[in-house]
Amino acid sequence: TLIQGNYMKKRFLFKNQGTDDEVLVKALCYAVEVSSQSNDKNIHLVFPQKSNFESTNLGKIIDQIFGVGSAKKLCKGESIRNLDFILSSKISSNNSSGTILAIYCTPTDMNKIDSNSHANSIIYVSWLLEEADIWESTWYNNGLNIVHGEPSQQIEILPRNHICIKTVNLYRKSIYWLSSSFRSTTCSTYFQRVARKRMQS
Repeated sequence: TLIQGNYMKKRFLFKNQGTDDEVLVKALCYAVEVSSQSNDKNIHLVFPQKSNFESTNLGKIIDQIFGVGSAKKLCKGESIRNLDFILSSKISSNNSSGTILAIYCTPTDMNKIDSNSHANSIIYVSWLLEEADIWESTWYNNGLNIVHGEPSQQIEILPRNHICIKTVNLYRKSIYWLSSSFRSTTCSTYFQRVARKRMQS
């Protein structure tokens, strides 16, 4: 369902191909920023599977951000601040308000998320560019914002320099929020290093 009630869901697309830690970090930061602008601060991390999640690149990044063992806690159903973990097969209108961050979900998974969730915003990081193209086409003129990657449709996007400025400001805000969410300086150093590299690129 593209139109939900009397408002349109916001849909943010990261047109990604394969494993890219910088894209994952950027998507996490973006989810924090989007949720901070909503009345519902919940962030639901949706990933295709729970088994061995802590050993994936995303699981390792979450452990670096929130502390060792955080990925395992999420898989056990615990929340970290306003972040929790939901399997795509478990998405329903009762457990998905706020912001959904869907990472590497299949088109079938995304169809469930888009149709069954009660989210204000959906952020999707694709595993394949072909999968991103499917949702770019589906969400075209339905709240679509391409955050990362080149549009394949003839759609209007922000100028490059505006995106750059916006991204720098986003990183500054989100790094502070994420690094202040636990006491270890590892996260702060990690995010500052990634952010500096991203800003200089």
